[in-house]
Amino acid sequence: MKPADEIYSIYAKAYDAILPKTRCYQELVQETVSALEGKKTILDAGVGTGLVTMSLNHPGRTVYGIDINESMLAKAAEKVKQNQAGSRVFLSLQDINDLSFPDAFFDGAACLNVLYHSYDYLTPLKELARVSQSGAVLVLSGPNLRFHRENFLTHVLEEFAEKEDPRQYCPDLGIVVESTLKLAKTRIKHCISAEKMAAVLQEIGFHQIITAHDDAYYGNSYFVAAEK
Repeated sequence: MKPADEIYSIYAKAYDAILPKTRCYQELVQETVSALEGKKTILDAGVGTGLVTMSLNHPGRTVYGIDINESMLAKAAEKVKQNQAGSRVFLSLQDINDLSFPDAFFDGAACLNVLYHSYDYLTPLKELARVSQSGAVLVLSGPNLRFHRENFLTHVLEEFAEKEDPRQYCPDLGIVVESTLKLAKTRIKHCISAEKMAAVLQEIGFHQIITAHDDAYYGNSYFVAAEK
């Protein structure tokens, strides 16, 4: 098992108990869902435990979720089964650098907190462009130039300190903190501003920038949505 896979396999144990309860994650999901409103065939590239995937799931829409971590995919599969969404949500083990989907297959795509794993973020971006049809919307997020792991974790811990009986979250918070610190130390290959990411997207065919800001994750991440 690769080091990153091991970290995410541990992270998966606490991910659902903590992330959905944070304001920053709720805002990220809400903005993603809003940007992809009206899209019918969507790719969630890097599904994690399927939280965003299930937020995108609704009748009349098909969502394809991919990830390279089997533990995360297993969690996502549980959600698909629990929500009886097997006819609308399809999960597969895939590498974002070499997608199995045909050209111009999707009219919407989300790739949240994934690209930073590779210095060569152009390769996965070009793959996302390849499988996106004309008029498709692509949503991206990841660490920006202001990213500071301690700043992010401080905000998370402060939020949970204000919750009723915060002690119940301690074990899962410990896993999230440890996993975040390890990921920040070993897996963040680049940080990029929203402005720079928007410029890169325009270069590869996403000519209309819908939104681009550096306010996600308590100001530690960019959020960009663009139309091809």
